[in-house]
Amino acid sequence: MLRDQLNANPANAPLLIEADEAITTLERGERVNLNALNPALRPLFAKEVQGFLIDAFAYDPAALIAETPVPVLIVQGMRDLQVSDTDAHRLADTAPEATLFLLPDVNHVLKVVSSDQTADNIAAYANPDLPIAQGVVDAVMQFIEQIDE
Repeated sequence: MLRDQLNANPANAPLLIEADEAITTLERGERVNLNALNPALRPLFAKEVQGFLIDAFAYDPAALIAETPVPVLIVQGMRDLQVSDTDAHRLADTAPEATLFLLPDVNHVLKVVSSDQTADNIAAYANPDLPIAQGVVDAVMQFIEQIDE
């Protein structure tokens, strides 16, 4: 997914080969030499996050959710810039007990974004005055009520 996110931004084109090599290194369970990285990539692969990334890259969310025998709620905002509805459907399709809610005008941090503008979407991430989208609350409530039945 990190590769997809980097590839989705045309401005990253000059960094993609180096980023891909760093990701491959982490997937092997090895640390990346930050001094050898382009300075623009150093925050993404910072020493403090490399252990987390190594661990995260070792898991396949679809395989894990397929083994989950309990009800699972998947909430996907249709204005999510980081995770696509294809990913949400992949999870739902592999999980025997999954409920998928696709929410229009909801972004990655579960806030309402009515604009197609990327800058507006990203600005919503750090705006503490924007509440979680009501559709998220409704989805969680409906899911919990379904489990109780």
